[in-house]
Amino acid sequence: MKKPPLTVNTKDQSPSTPMRQKPIRPASAGLQRSPVPDASSRMANMTADFSHLEEQLHASQTTNSRLKEELQEMQLSVDTLEKERDFYFHKLREIEVLCLQCEEGAESKDTIVSKTLAILYAKENETPPTDFLDEPADVNAEGLSEDARHAQQDEGDEGAGEQEQVREEEEYRQEEEHEKME
Repeated sequence: MKKPPLTVNTKDQSPSTPMRQKPIRPASAGLQRSPVPDASSRMANMTADFSHLEEQLHASQTTNSRLKEELQEMQLSVDTLEKERDFYFHKLREIEVLCLQCEEGAESKDTIVSKTLAILYAKENETPPTDFLDEPADVNAEGLSEDARHAQQDEGDEGAGEQEQVREEEEYRQEEEHEKME
Protein backbone atom coordinates (compact mmCIF):
# COMPACT_ATOMS: atom_id res chain seq x y z
CA MET A 1 0.00 0.00 0.00
CA LYS A 2 1.25 3.39 -0.93
CA LYS A 3 1.34 6.22 1.55
CA PRO A 4 -0.08 9.51 0.53
CA PRO A 5 2.45 12.37 0.27
CA LEU A 6 2.90 14.55 3.32
CA THR A 7 0.89 17.68 3.40
CA VAL A 8 1.33 20.88 5.30
CA ASN A 9 -1.70 22.74 6.39
CA THR A 10 -1.58 26.41 5.47
CA LYS A 11 -4.24 29.06 5.22
CA ASP A 12 -4.40 28.92 1.47
CA GLN A 13 -4.69 25.22 1.28
CA SER A 14 -7.28 22.96 2.52
CA PRO A 15 -6.28 19.87 4.52
CA SER A 16 -7.04 17.67 1.62
CA THR A 17 -4.68 19.37 -0.86
CA PRO A 18 -1.37 17.57 -1.05
CA MET A 19 1.91 19.62 -0.93
CA ARG A 20 5.01 18.91 -2.78
CA GLN A 21 7.84 17.79 -0.72
CA LYS A 22 11.33 19.14 -1.23
CA PRO A 23 13.95 16.49 -1.31
CA ILE A 24 15.99 16.45 1.87
CA ARG A 25 19.73 16.74 1.43
CA PRO A 26 22.19 15.22 3.78
CA ALA A 27 23.93 17.70 6.16
CA SER A 28 27.36 17.09 4.71
CA ALA A 29 26.22 18.06 1.23
CA GLY A 30 26.32 21.81 2.08
CA LEU A 31 29.91 21.75 3.29
CA GLN A 32 32.45 21.74 0.58
CA ARG A 33 36.13 21.38 1.09
CA SER A 34 38.29 24.10 -0.29
CA PRO A 35 40.78 22.83 -2.74
CA VAL A 36 44.31 22.39 -1.42
CA PRO A 37 46.43 25.21 -2.76
CA ASP A 38 48.95 24.06 -5.20
CA ALA A 39 52.64 24.80 -4.92
CA SER A 40 52.56 27.73 -7.34
CA SER A 41 49.94 29.66 -5.34
CA ARG A 42 51.83 29.02 -2.11
CA MET A 43 55.01 30.25 -3.76
CA ALA A 44 53.22 33.37 -4.99
CA ASN A 45 51.97 34.09 -1.45
CA MET A 46 55.45 33.61 -0.02
CA THR A 47 56.94 35.88 -2.68
CA ALA A 48 54.38 38.59 -1.88
CA ASP A 49 55.10 38.25 1.84
CA PHE A 50 58.84 38.40 1.18
CA SER A 51 58.58 41.54 -0.94
CA HIS A 52 56.40 43.16 1.75
CA LEU A 53 59.01 42.30 4.39
CA GLU A 54 61.78 43.70 2.18
CA GLU A 55 59.84 46.99 1.90
CA GLN A 56 59.43 47.12 5.67
CA LEU A 57 63.14 46.43 6.14
CA HIS A 58 64.09 49.20 3.73
CA ALA A 59 61.74 51.65 5.47
CA SER A 60 63.16 50.68 8.87
CA GLN A 61 66.74 51.09 7.66
CA THR A 62 65.92 54.51 6.21
CA THR A 63 64.31 55.57 9.48
CA ASN A 64 67.26 54.20 11.44
CA SER A 65 69.83 56.12 9.38
CA ARG A 66 67.75 59.32 9.65
CA LEU A 67 67.54 58.93 13.42
CA LYS A 68 71.29 58.30 13.65
CA GLU A 69 71.92 61.54 11.74
CA GLU A 70 69.58 63.41 14.09
CA LEU A 71 71.38 61.91 17.07
CA GLN A 72 74.75 63.05 15.71
CA GLU A 73 73.39 66.57 15.16
CA MET A 74 72.00 66.64 18.68
CA GLN A 75 75.27 65.35 20.11
CA LEU A 76 77.12 68.10 18.24
CA SER A 77 74.69 70.65 19.68
CA VAL A 78 75.20 69.27 23.18
CA ASP A 79 78.98 69.39 22.77
CA THR A 80 78.78 72.98 21.53
CA LEU A 81 76.52 74.00 24.39
CA GLU A 82 78.80 72.35 26.95
CA LYS A 83 81.81 74.13 25.47
CA GLU A 84 79.94 77.44 25.61
CA ARG A 85 78.84 76.76 29.18
CA ASP A 86 82.41 76.07 30.24
CA PHE A 87 83.64 79.21 28.47
CA TYR A 88 81.19 81.47 30.28
CA PHE A 89 81.66 79.67 33.57
CA HIS A 90 85.38 80.39 33.34
CA LYS A 91 84.62 84.07 32.77
CA LEU A 92 82.29 84.16 35.75
CA ARG A 93 84.91 82.44 37.85
CA GLU A 94 87.50 85.07 36.96
CA ILE A 95 85.03 87.83 37.80
CA GLU A 96 84.32 86.13 41.12
CA VAL A 97 88.02 86.21 41.96
CA LEU A 98 88.09 89.86 41.00
CA CYS A 99 85.10 90.59 43.25
CA LEU A 100 86.81 88.82 46.14
CA GLN A 101 89.80 91.08 45.64
CA CYS A 102 87.47 94.06 45.64
CA GLU A 103 85.96 92.98 48.97
CA GLU A 104 89.41 93.10 50.47
CA GLY A 105 89.62 96.74 49.38
CA ALA A 106 92.74 96.29 47.31
CA GLU A 107 91.32 97.72 44.10
CA SER A 108 89.60 100.94 43.06
CA LYS A 109 86.26 100.89 41.27
CA ASP A 110 87.81 101.99 37.97
CA THR A 111 90.35 99.18 38.10
CA ILE A 112 87.66 96.62 38.91
CA VAL A 113 85.50 97.82 36.01
CA SER A 114 88.38 97.74 33.52
CA LYS A 115 89.46 94.28 34.68
CA THR A 116 85.87 93.00 34.49
CA LEU A 117 85.48 94.33 30.94
CA ALA A 118 88.79 92.72 29.96
CA ILE A 119 87.51 89.38 31.25
CA LEU A 120 84.11 89.72 29.59
CA TYR A 121 85.44 90.66 26.15
CA ALA A 122 88.25 88.11 26.02
CA LYS A 123 87.81 85.64 23.17
CA GLU A 124 87.68 81.89 23.67
CA ASN A 125 91.25 81.17 22.70
CA GLU A 126 92.75 84.19 24.45
CA THR A 127 93.08 85.03 28.07
CA PRO A 128 92.30 88.46 29.43
CA PRO A 129 95.28 90.63 30.17
CA THR A 130 96.26 89.63 33.68
CA ASP A 131 99.25 91.88 34.11
CA PHE A 132 97.07 94.26 36.08
CA LEU A 133 95.40 91.52 38.13
CA ASP A 134 97.06 91.73 41.48
CA GLU A 135 96.14 88.52 43.20
CA PRO A 136 96.57 88.64 46.94
CA ALA A 137 98.90 86.14 48.49
CA ASP A 138 96.05 84.22 50.10
CA VAL A 139 94.44 83.31 46.74
CA ASN A 140 95.08 79.66 45.92
CA ALA A 141 95.68 78.00 42.53
CA GLU A 142 91.96 77.76 41.81
CA GLY A 143 91.65 81.51 42.25
CA LEU A 144 89.86 81.33 45.58
CA SER A 145 90.78 83.32 48.62
CA GLU A 146 91.07 81.39 51.84
CA ASP A 147 87.67 82.66 53.07
CA ALA A 148 85.96 81.93 49.74
CA ARG A 149 87.48 78.46 49.64
CA HIS A 150 86.18 77.66 53.13
CA ALA A 151 82.74 79.00 52.23
CA GLN A 152 82.71 76.95 49.05
CA GLN A 153 83.76 73.84 50.95
CA ASP A 154 80.99 74.36 53.50
CA GLU A 155 78.40 74.79 50.75
CA GLY A 156 79.95 72.16 48.53
CA ASP A 157 80.29 69.40 51.07
CA GLU A 158 76.61 68.61 50.69
CA GLY A 159 76.21 69.39 47.00
CA ALA A 160 79.58 68.18 45.73
CA GLY A 161 78.67 64.52 46.05
CA GLU A 162 75.40 65.11 44.25
CA GLN A 163 77.11 67.08 41.48
CA GLU A 164 79.71 64.36 41.03
CA GLN A 165 76.99 61.71 40.87
CA VAL A 166 75.04 63.72 38.28
CA ARG A 167 78.21 64.19 36.23
CA GLU A 168 78.98 60.45 36.37
CA GLU A 169 75.41 59.56 35.38
CA GLU A 170 75.60 61.98 32.45
CA GLU A 171 78.89 60.47 31.26
CA TYR A 172 77.44 56.96 31.57
CA ARG A 173 74.33 58.00 29.60
CA GLN A 174 76.49 59.53 26.86
CA GLU A 175 78.58 56.35 26.63
CA GLU A 176 75.41 54.25 26.30
CA GLU A 177 74.07 56.51 23.55
CA HIS A 178 77.38 56.33 21.74
CA GLU A 179 77.33 52.51 21.92
CA LYS A 180 73.74 52.42 20.66
CA MET A 181 74.71 54.63 17.74
CA GLU A 182 77.34 52.12 16.65
